[in-house]
Amino acid sequence: MVMKKFVQENQYLENGLDPNHLHLIYIGLKLKMMNLIRFIYLLITSIFYNLRYMLSRKYYKAEVQLSCIPKWKHQDLQSFKLSRPYDYWEKLTDSIKTFGYGYKPIVIYPLGPNPETGLLDYFIKDGNHRFTVLSELYGPNHIIKVYIKRRMATDNQYYNFENSIKEYKDKCMSKMVEDHQLKLNKIKKLKRR
Repeated sequence: MVMKKFVQENQYLENGLDPNHLHLIYIGLKLKMMNLIRFIYLLITSIFYNLRYMLSRKYYKAEVQLSCIPKWKHQDLQSFKLSRPYDYWEKLTDSIKTFGYGYKPIVIYPLGPNPETGLLDYFIKDGNHRFTVLSELYGPNHIIKVYIKRRMATDNQYYNFENSIKEYKDKCMSKMVEDHQLKLNKIKKLKRR
């Protein structure tokens, strides 16, 4: 075994290859194999992921600008990223850079037209993490492929999302103003004494 290794090293040295370079080549091939395995895994899982949307009449495929999904209007990007460890976001970013995101498109619901832009706004049903990475990588003007759920007569919860957020904000603001007024009144009474 030792003799075989010695002969191999001499052959590689005669051809101008250092045994350390062989180790680097081996590591490179190993990484390529791991990427190939990850790619095959993505393909297999994406078939099952996409099948339910392709066969359903409730969804259709379209292209949407990232700015039409107003996720960051209601939630801060950094606070959302704190929900997972840093290496998770790093792996997801590397995966999207390497393989793309088309294998698992984002699934969204239409909210209605935005009064400021006139374009339809959407609510994310599936793909929040992918959306986060895409919005960081490409910015708000990038166009992505998504599955959009057709509006059904029985669906009300997602389409009233904007209104429910506004109502909740108004409720919180009125409560805060009311509490502030009570504290001001208490301070005024204490000053009168």
